[in-house]
Amino acid sequence: MSKQYFYRQYLRILAITLTCLLLASLSFGVYADQSQPTVTPPPPASNNPWIISFGIAPTIEPEYPGSNTTWLTYTALYNIVYNNRFFLSPQGLGVYLINKGPLI
Repeated sequence: MSKQYFYRQYLRILAITLTCLLLASLSFGVYADQSQPTVTPPPPASNNPWIISFGIAPTIEPEYPGSNTTWLTYTALYNIVYNNRFFLSPQGLGVYLINKGPLI
């Protein structure tokens, strides 16, 4: 038998297994009591003027354009805001000249 036959069989078994897992996860879900709505209070207001966010994003890119090999690199993501006026982010350092608050 050919490799293609085994590959098709593998994909068929994988698809059936993933479908069964999905159906099992949906059927065994735990549902909350719908008789009383749950209300979560908003978080308390903070007097801290700093808002700091950090993260890391993995990036996969070719070694050079047209290459079959790839490199895995990490990019630092950050956003620092002081007093809703000054900011530092990957786009640069700046000042909000007009800031009327949240959009929502």
